[in-house]
Amino acid sequence: METPPTLSKLVKDALERLAGLKTPKQLQTLYHNVSRSKTITDIERETLVESLELRMREVAPAAATRLFGPKDSEAQQFLHRTYKALADEFDLSANRVRNGVKIGGDMIKGEKFVDVYLSYKSVGNVNVGLAWLQDSANSDRYLIVSVRQVGSTDSIRKWERFEVGQEHAAVDNYRSELSKVCDSFLK
Repeated sequence: METPPTLSKLVKDALERLAGLKTPKQLQTLYHNVSRSKTITDIERETLVESLELRMREVAPAAATRLFGPKDSEAQQFLHRTYKALADEFDLSANRVRNGVKIGGDMIKGEKFVDVYLSYKSVGNVNVGLAWLQDSANSDRYLIVSVRQVGSTDSIRKWERFEVGQEHAAVDNYRSELSKVCDSFLK
């Protein structure tokens, strides 16, 4: 994270020391001190808390979840809203995989920081997916719309990346691909 030049020496020093903190207790103590401090500005507080959250998610994920909530909560909320809207528009009863928001295998295996997705698999084994991904705690979040033929050697038909901020475009793209494989619309 780039340090804004308007930060006080106290905050700049705290940001430098942050990399050396390795235990949940050290990080939680700093968080509580930052939260209660009357000598730093709101911008400085936000900068410190953001850096603290990233560091804590790296070295103490369980403590970070207790303090800041699940790392995938924004992705979950977005995909739940998206699923609800699509379920009102399409008949998803023929989906050959479980409907709803799912945790991706790369997140479960620890290969991605966040991997949450929706998917629809047609009777013809065409899978259309919308995934919210983040490779590491310090990397950018992004969305992927994919279309693949399950069970084929040349399985990927389409793979399109959208940055967070382009959620509407990603959902429109997913909706368009879903309409090509979903057997029926409700409207």
